[in-house]
Amino acid sequence: SVVRDGLARPWDLGFLPDGSLVFTERSGAVRALVGGELRLLGDPPDVNGLGEGGMLGLAVDPDFATNRHLYTCFLSNLSGTHDVRVVRWTVDAATTSITGRADILTGLPVSATSVGRHSGCRPRFGPDGYLWVTAGDAATGTNPQDPQSLGGKILRIDRDGDPAPGNMGPPFRPEIYSYGHRNPQGLAFRPGD
Repeated sequence: SVVRDGLARPWDLGFLPDGSLVFTERSGAVRALVGGELRLLGDPPDVNGLGEGGMLGLAVDPDFATNRHLYTCFLSNLSGTHDVRVVRWTVDAATTSITGRADILTGLPVSATSVGRHSGCRPRFGPDGYLWVTAGDAATGTNPQDPQSLGGKILRIDRDGDPAPGNMGPPFRPEIYSYGHRNPQGLAFRPGD
């Protein structure tokens, strides 16, 4: 059954503790469906819906009831050039807006020839309490094997963007948990893992 139509490429979703649905649209919007009412929580001006990029992944903090944090991953031009980044937001008590933007992970690579291509990015909290983030290879074949590139990797960080303990280690950047991926856009954990 149709929950809501007329949306601009809805991409990822999550549920708040009260059962409200939050979701992203590739064009840049972060929305909520609260008691049947569609609300625009935010539409960051630096989101670029180019190629396969735009406002992509979303994760609701497992401690949302106390910290009201939501995480999004998107193609941005905030730094003057394009990159893919993970941003932490705070949802207001009435679930009408997102504020308190904190760009916790920046510099995920973007294709030099076709901006947005292979910009896959999905954040998910793992059973270990850390934020796991998929990162596309930016359509650059060498990125997945490059230990200093965040492209083509699975990254594992804390709520502030600091590397989680137990990642790969040198010569890899400390955020890298797994490498050798093309354009991972999905991430899930099996029950019990």
